[in-house]
Parts: sequence; structure tokens; C-alpha cells
Amino acid sequence: MITCQHEWINQCQIKYRWEPLPEGEHWEDAHYPVPQCLGGTETVKLWSRDHAVHGVLQSEDMNHPCIHTFRTHIDRELILTHYSDYIDLYDKWRFNLSSLSGKINGQRNVEKGFFTLGHPNCILTFDSQSAAGTIGGTVTYQSKVGLFDEAKREERRRQRVGEFSEETREKRSQNAREVAEYLMENELGVFSPEERERSRERGKEYAENQVGLFAEENLGKGARVCKEKGTGVWGIPVEVKQQNGKLTMSYRYQDPDHPELGLHPAPVLVRMQKRRGYPHGSENRVRIE
Repeated sequence: MITCQHEWINQCQIKYRWEPLPEGEHWEDAHYPVPQCLGGTETVKLWSRDHAVHGVLQSEDMNHPCIHTFRTHIDRELILTHYSDYIDLYDKWRFNLSSLSGKINGQRNVEKGFFTLGHPNCILTFDSQSAAGTIGGTVTYQSKVGLFDEAKREERRRQRVGEFSEETREKRSQNAREVAEYLMENELGVFSPEERERSRERGKEYAENQVGLFAEENLGKGARVCKEKGTGVWGIPVEVKQQNGKLTMSYRYQDPDHPELGLHPAPVLVRMQKRRGYPHGSENRVRIE
């Protein structure tokens, strides 16, 4: 079992000369020999599974958590699947990362009003006044006394101040968008091919067994129609749904009370009726063959 990041990198580079990229894997930039959270700029290419272990070994070398909070689920699953001997080390440094965050939250944030922790792609900068993280998007700590008092919280909610202000809400929305874009670009988390496939499989399983949102008592009107017609996760192939959509948009409808609107597909006609304040139910349009 390798316990040195330098030896791990050497072994990986030797392996890559002889072994092709496994199916479902992708290349990632690993900061080496110094992690980016400690100012490192040099990188090497590693498979994602090897990158997960490298972060753990780098943490051992630097005596500092060099792993990413937002990758916890992915890295842990990769290590469990391919390098299970390292799972205890990963759990050790994941715990240390949480502990480090807690110490900084409890000490520096009270003194300075803000703190910055981590790697530019998962950085969490908290402001004790606005309670908004600049990229993380989730507030985990507040330095003000009584900030979580329910009565005061309700008052702030009513007045739309602090964490309920428009500015803070916009910051959080921007934070979430930036994190989602990063995950999407790198096919990480819920955007990874494996996770998308698992989600599809879970949806089909839930639909077949009628559990959760697919339980009969939880189905809305639209879901019931989909179930009756066999659309969505209930079975019609994507190609057929696309053909049905094109066919639907080829039909033309007219408002019998307002023929001046002309002939349009049903969704277009409904939007025109809504904009003008006209009735827009199914009885207010007639299909023209």
C-alpha cells in the first residue's frame, strides 16, 4: 500500500503508459507536488479514481486536508470501489477538514467578521454581517449572538433583512449557479454520467413499484396522464416523444371568438390569449385541419 504522494504519482504515470483509460473514467488536473489550497500551481493528469487517492496521500504529506468538500460523495465512492484500502485514510482527512472548518468558524469569524477556507473551486467565504457565502452558497455558521432565535428570525424574514434580503438571496443564487456550472463542466456530482444513469434507474424502479412521488396518492394530474399514456419514465422512448412533440406543434388552432389572432400551435395561441387577457381554456380554441 503506497503512502507517499510522490510514489503514487510515479506509479500512476507508469500505469498510464500501458493501460488505456477505463470506460466511465475521465482525466482530471491534480495539483502536484503542492496543493492549490496551499498555493500550488503545477498540475499532473490523473484518472479521477487515482486523483481521489492522491488527495488523501497529499494530505498525509502536507499534514493538511487537501480534499474537496463538494466531492465527498464522488471521491469516497471511487475509493471504496477501486482502492478500498485507503478508505480509512480518506475518512480521517475528511473529518479533519470538517474540524478545521469548525475551528475557523468558531474563532476567526468572530474576531474578523469573515474567513476564507479551501480551494478556489470550493471556497467558502462567510461574512458575519450578511450571512452569505461568496461561492459556497450555504451558510453553516453565524457569529452574531441569537442569530437563530426563531422570533428574531421571523422578524428578519418579515422585514427582508440579513439572510432574507434580496442582495443575500441573489448572492446565494449566483453561488449555486457557479457551483452547478463547475460541476456540469467537469461532469461531477449529479452531472456525472454514472449519477445520471443511477437517477434514471431509480426513477424507473420507483415508477414500477409506485413509491415516493410515483405513489398513486402522490401523483398530480400531469403525472397521472403520463402514466396512462406511458410517457416519461413509464415507457415511451425519447425518439417517440420527440416525434409526438413535433406532431403536436404541427397542428394549428384558432380562437373562435378572436379569429384575428390567426392560426397557431396550441401553446403559442394560449400565450397570445393570456397576453391579451382573453379566456385561454381548451374550449377557447378550435383545431383547424
